[in-house]
Amino acid sequence: MRVLRDLRTFGILGLAFYWLERTFARAFADRVHLQGLWFYSQPVASEPLVGLGADGAIQVKQIFLGDLPVETFGRPPGAIEERFQDGSVCLAALRGEELAGFMWLKFGALRERLFRCTFEPEPQPSVAWDYDFFVAPKFRLGRTFARLWDEANRKLRDKGVHHTGSWVAFTNRASVRAHERLGARCVGWAVVLTAWQFQLVAASVRPYFHVSFCNDGYCRLRIPLNR
Repeated sequence: MRVLRDLRTFGILGLAFYWLERTFARAFADRVHLQGLWFYSQPVASEPLVGLGADGAIQVKQIFLGDLPVETFGRPPGAIEERFQDGSVCLAALRGEELAGFMWLKFGALRERLFRCTFEPEPQPSVAWDYDFFVAPKFRLGRTFARLWDEANRKLRDKGVHHTGSWVAFTNRASVRAHERLGARCVGWAVVLTAWQFQLVAASVRPYFHVSFCNDGYCRLRIPLNR
């Protein structure tokens, strides 16, 4: 029964990567990791997902460093400051002073913190990158998800962006389904193996293969979002 439940949760490919990751982590004291990524291209919607005035208690707006305590986001130390310094745009859904959800947009290349990769969506400037979409559990049955995307799409349209890119782990079928409901389609994949300072990247997008032996060795993946 557990195997069937895991298959429904992860899918065959996701389940394989889930068990490989757990095996590596246990065998090598969490120093070896294997990550599989799907790259998705999502069209910028021309019409809002919800009408004006929906969930009027929730305000969605762009926020800046210092508007909220960085601890509110629940991310690793230094991550939020680094995002703002790198030029990322944060959209927050707020009910009063309570953070109901947030998402991030990056116009240009995004340097990933989880592994040594830089994602470069193409062709610029008509595409962008979205990442770290989060809605607090108590707000997931409402329209916070749609309200965030409506504000994001408005900002993207204003900048002439027609597609956004994002990555989804092979193991995250729920996120895959959420992306596909918004019209996103898969445009590529990458597999990242890290072991101590060594990193191996194999991908369906340029440069297709990359090896680095130090913490400064980043792989720059060029991801065409108009395929």
